[in-house]
Amino acid sequence: MYTDHKKYPKLPKLPNDINQALSMLQKSKSLSDAFGSDVINSYIKLKKIEINDFKTKASFNKKSLSHLGKKITHLTVKLNDSKLNQ
Repeated sequence: MYTDHKKYPKLPKLPNDINQALSMLQKSKSLSDAFGSDVINSYIKLKKIEINDFKTKASFNKKSLSHLGKKITHLTVKLNDSKLNQ
């Protein structure tokens, strides 16, 4: 991740996770001034709902998505073939 932090001690550190990012967003006066506090608060509320939904869903299963990879590969091959035929 961020390994050169000692070389740049005055450079602000990016958030480590989504919750820290949302907390920083909520405290940011410049972003609140730019977008409005209603927009910022709505965005944070939406993200917290999405995080909660993600946590309550079944765990990610790579095998259940393997068919998508095959479809994408097939589509890529078709697109590349069609470009060659132009």
